[in-house]
Amino acid sequence: MYKPLTCDVVATTNCDDASYDGIVLVIDTVANIPSSLGFLKTPLQELMQIDSAVEKDVILMKLVDHAITRLIFAPTGPLNRDYDDVRRFGEAACAGLKRALKAGCKSPLLVCPPNSNYDQAVLVSVLGALSAVYVPLELREDVPSKASKADKIGVWSEDGDVGKKIVHQASAIESGRIVYRDIGGSDPERMAPKKVEEYVQDVFKDTCIQLNVISDEDTLAKEYPLHAAVNRCARHIDRHKGRIIELEYKGEGDIKQTPMIVGKGVT
Repeated sequence: MYKPLTCDVVATTNCDDASYDGIVLVIDTVANIPSSLGFLKTPLQELMQIDSAVEKDVILMKLVDHAITRLIFAPTGPLNRDYDDVRRFGEAACAGLKRALKAGCKSPLLVCPPNSNYDQAVLVSVLGALSAVYVPLELREDVPSKASKADKIGVWSEDGDVGKKIVHQASAIESGRIVYRDIGGSDPERMAPKKVEEYVQDVFKDTCIQLNVISDEDTLAKEYPLHAAVNRCARHIDRHKGRIIELEYKGEGDIKQTPMIVGKGVT
């Protein structure tokens, strides 16, 4: 089975684990850093006395007398304006991870304390961090040495069970996002219709997802006339012939809803 994630994602309750080489802190203001993270709050408060940009820009500083010596503070900025929403956390985490990578981190630890106004703040932060380590498909295939930007990403939580749940959910969502980035973002030859079919077949091989590919021109003309009309200019070249890909997941137990998701990919 195809495994999209290019690095390990690990839940932890330990901020003193020397196997991590940088802490990426995502929060709105230094004042809101909880007391349990005082070893991060105190040096940032001291830095604020000489740098007014601490809560405005992503900053990198050295932690003294701590197992992890790099601290990357990625503030979300204000969260109380009428146009602010939970995406501020994802944007901050993405910016923080990029700065950590630029600093040479290969195993950053993401620390995002829960926010009382945004229930999904930590999950969105993890997704933002994972988006920063995405490597395009062509680069992963053509230059294997550059297939991964990080070895692992830690996700801190005071509650270990909560952390594991968030990591599990984020890993599943990001796996799907990697697949759609690969399909929709790759060049037209790498992801010509036939290549998309091969890629999707590989992704869902040996899973519970049922996959059906419709590529017969007579069937397409009868059942999907608009697709067939678009396909007229491409169907004379085998690798460019369009096709319909159907994915079906059948849940277990008492089924109460059947969502139908339709996606169009122009390659």
